[in-house]
This record gives sequence, C-alpha cells and structure tokens, in this order.
Amino acid sequence: MSVGTFIGQLARNSRSSQERRNQYFTALGMNGVLDINDTLSGGQLHAILNRMNDDRSNETPSYSTDGLKALMGPLIYGVLPPTPGPVFHLEQQLKENVIDQIEKDDRQWKKWYEVIKKQSIEGDKSERYIDSYIHIIKLHMYHPTLFGNSMTLSEQDYVIKIWYGFVETFFRCTDIEAHWGDTIPNIVLIYGIAMRMDSQPLDIINKSAPVYGIDEFEEEVFSSNYYKDKLKAVLSVKAHLNYLLTCNNIPDDEVNKIKYPFMLVAGFEIELYSLHLAAPGLYVLNSIHSAYFPTTVKEANEGSIKAVVSLLDCFKTICLNIKTYQKVRNETHQVNRRKSMNDRTNDTRRHSNSKSISSSTAPASSSNTSVDSTKWTRDIWDPK
Repeated sequence: MSVGTFIGQLARNSRSSQERRNQYFTALGMNGVLDINDTLSGGQLHAILNRMNDDRSNETPSYSTDGLKALMGPLIYGVLPPTPGPVFHLEQQLKENVIDQIEKDDRQWKKWYEVIKKQSIEGDKSERYIDSYIHIIKLHMYHPTLFGNSMTLSEQDYVIKIWYGFVETFFRCTDIEAHWGDTIPNIVLIYGIAMRMDSQPLDIINKSAPVYGIDEFEEEVFSSNYYKDKLKAVLSVKAHLNYLLTCNNIPDDEVNKIKYPFMLVAGFEIELYSLHLAAPGLYVLNSIHSAYFPTTVKEANEGSIKAVVSLLDCFKTICLNIKTYQKVRNETHQVNRRKSMNDRTNDTRRHSNSKSISSSTAPASSSNTSVDSTKWTRDIWDPK
C-alpha cells in the first residue's frame, strides 16, 4: 500500500471525529497531504510507524520516527536556500563590538543600533538586512512595553506593530509586495473555496497573477485556531500548486522540486512551511524553519535576530522561485473574476453537491507539453 493510499484510508476511517486536530489530519488525508512534522500520537507519521511495526517480521528491528523519516528522505527533503551572507556579516560585527559585554538592556540596544547603522553590505542596495536588524532594535529602544508583561497584544497589534514592517522589508526590489487584510486569493476562489488569508505576496506588475505564498497570523498558539489556520494555509497553497502545475510547461522531473511556501505566526513565534508534490497524488508538508522574534537582549545575543531574519529571507527566496515557474497566461483575466448579481442569490461554489472539487475547474493549459494534472495532482477536498 502506498503512503498516499494509507493516509487517505486513515482519513476516511476518522471522518466522524469532532476534535480539531483529528479534523485537521482527516482533511489532510482526504487531500493526499502528508504532514511529516507532527510525530505525536494520532498524527499521520505515528500511524504509518505503527503500521510498519505491525507488519514487520520478528527478525526486523522496530522502526523509529527518525528511521521512518530517513526511509522517506527522497520524498521529503529538497535543497534549501542557504543562510544569507549579509546576516553572517552583521552577526560577526555585533559579536566583535557588542555581544558578551555586560551592560544594561537599554544601553545594549543602543550599542547594537550604533554598530548596525554603520554597516554597508555589498550587493544589498535595498538594505533589507540592515533595516531588518534596525527594525527589531528600534522596537526595543522606543517601544519596550511591547515586550513586557504589562501590555496584552491583540492579533492586529502583532501584525501591525511587530511583523508588518519586518515582512515588507524583505520584498524590496523584488516586484513582489505583501497584500494585507482578510482577503480570499483569486486562485482559491477558482477551486470554489472561500478562505480568507491574512497576507499574500503578490506580483506588483500583474496583480491578477496567482500569489506566491500565504501568511496566517494569530495572537497565541491555541490548538483550535492553530489547526484551523494551518489547514486553511495548506489547502490554499495546494490550490496554487495545482494551478501552477496545470497551467505551466513544467517537466515531470521538475514537479517535485517546486515548493509552495506559507508562514504561520503566533505572537512572537514564526514558522515557515512548504508544500510540494513528492510523488503522483502525494503532497508533502514540511517545516523549513522556525524562529522567535527576540523579546530580550539575552535572546538577541543567542542568535534569535539571525534566525528570524534568515527565515524571512528564505520565504522571500522561495516566493521568487515560484515567480520564475509561474508563467502568466492570457487567461489570467479568468482568475480575477468580478462579482455578479447572480452571486448574491446563488451558491458560487463550482460543485455545491460535492465536497471533492476537481482540479479540472482550473483553466486548461494551452500547451500539450505541460504536466498532466490527472497524473500528478489530486482534487481538492474541502472539509466544509
């Protein structure tokens, strides 16, 4: 039995569960998506491990989670962008001039600021790395109450005061801009799913083109919200990945190299994921990076600025990779469909009588050399 068939069977057997985490894994299984990051009991990886150990012979040693990931390695892992050189340069300057010196926190931040603003990095004309460090340092210098226990931050506080400027900085001079607010990506609407996303990297020149990633924000990590937001993001990037493969000339041997990214942000914590087609009908969800926005000098000294800046840079790099694959076609006007009067009195979903929404709802490719979507992609199953 293939992995895709097993997780699908597992999902069909657990569709009656009302627990949010189980509903998340049910939806993933029905969509052919394997989440390799959740190793806890009740997750897909745990179920696969149990099945393998049940089927093994007495002479075969028990499989472990690490051993299972090693076996699945060719399906899971790809080449990730390296940590940017400018980050190493800035960290080295801080270590030589500031870190490990005994100072009060406010004086420490001022010293960090003085060192960073003097730097000039070759090849970074947009100064995105320097300004990212300065953004974090200035928040601590001029808005220290954001990081104390005396102030309770809402979701929008985190978005506007902490993350907005930070994310915007990384898309300078890339022809990509972050589109903020609870909006539904156009491609998601094509597949008949009404899911509002907090932020989407868009093409500046052609805003009718599909987005290059997804961002979801929440104020704290609550189990119900976490799995709800994560599922929204997974289904959204799957819709975009299906559309990209259906509408572009991508050779079969390139399909599993295309990773569609999304970020989940909960308060000061951020995690970067990617979804890709590892094999026909099997999508793999992988956690690429995780980091914490530094809330103290101690965390900054331990490398938290380096981690969060590297994560955002990696997200930008993957979005740019998607941009190179995504060839906007003449049919893009179909993506940016205006609301009609009929939408006010009728269900706009393409298949209102079925929860399985076929990838055939996407525009057909104009080329005979593009990937056969029926061979690689799977229909989108909407849990609603």
